[in-house]
Amino acid sequence: MRNNVSYPTAEAALTAANITWKLRTEPVYLASEDGEAFGVIPKQVAIIRDDNRSFLGFASEDYKPIAPMEAFSMLDQVAEAHGLKFLSAHEIQGGRTVSLESAMSTPIVLKAPDGTDDLLIPKVIWHTKNDATGSVRAAFAFFRLICSNGLTVPVHGAGFDMRFVHMGNIEEKIEATKNWLTDNRFHFDVLGEVFQNFMNASLTGGEFNAYRDVVLRVDPKEVEPSSYQEELQVDMGARWSDGVDAKYKGTVYGAYQAATASSDHARRFRTEGAWYHSTVLGKEAQRKTNALYIAMGTTLRGGHDRLKEAVHSATAYGDLLHNGKAALNDLYFEAKPSEN
Repeated sequence: MRNNVSYPTAEAALTAANITWKLRTEPVYLASEDGEAFGVIPKQVAIIRDDNRSFLGFASEDYKPIAPMEAFSMLDQVAEAHGLKFLSAHEIQGGRTVSLESAMSTPIVLKAPDGTDDLLIPKVIWHTKNDATGSVRAAFAFFRLICSNGLTVPVHGAGFDMRFVHMGNIEEKIEATKNWLTDNRFHFDVLGEVFQNFMNASLTGGEFNAYRDVVLRVDPKEVEPSSYQEELQVDMGARWSDGVDAKYKGTVYGAYQAATASSDHARRFRTEGAWYHSTVLGKEAQRKTNALYIAMGTTLRGGHDRLKEAVHSATAYGDLLHNGKAALNDLYFEAKPSEN
């Protein structure tokens, strides 16, 4: 959604990203010292992309590779049932993982302190593994248009993730995936209420500095921050003070948005794929998830004091993170629709 383009089918999104290649398996050879093929390794095959012959992984000889186009083909029926639109597709680590983003049609509308609307777009991000190590997986996220290319924040917790293997009864998997979305989309409403509460929870400048250092795991009394941590400290401070989210300055929501936007935009990555992997699946994605739990922990009774302690105490940091995550999961449990 970085370019506000959507596609009617999974195939169209994958084609726009040039992810139309297929997979095949080839024998694995043991090389001699001079580099010549010496013999076939039994019961093992290599998984190869057919467009550029890239090696993706090893598998047993009976493994049947399924290309991203085929793995995601079932999602058209899921999208139609839930009003999803496909946004973009991404190759990660040379195609070992392929990601497909989709968005729900109805945004979550928050009211900012100045009376303006802040729109959050619920997203479902689908991943398929092409190296024989996994399956199709789905996870929830939010898209928030805070600048020209937006911000994607993955969210985790009970019900936020599901997975299924490539093989088996496809119709059953389609129905199971539809049901999973039906049963768990309420999570977005819960998070909308949480974020609205973040806007109403105050945070002083000193407390923001503590939140920033806790999110970055920087203890000024113990060790000098790395150059990257220093860069993020400066970037988060600028976003808190006078960035696009300056209207939220003085609130927990402003601190949380400064942290997540900084993870998305402060660091320079060599490739688009590396950026996507880190901010949606990897290190920066985990930092954004922790930023949510820490913000949640800060709003609980005694949270402001625990936040300040967490800068210098690993135990307090663990408590803050755990308490925030537990409180969020309690809200999900309380809001879960009855099965009756």
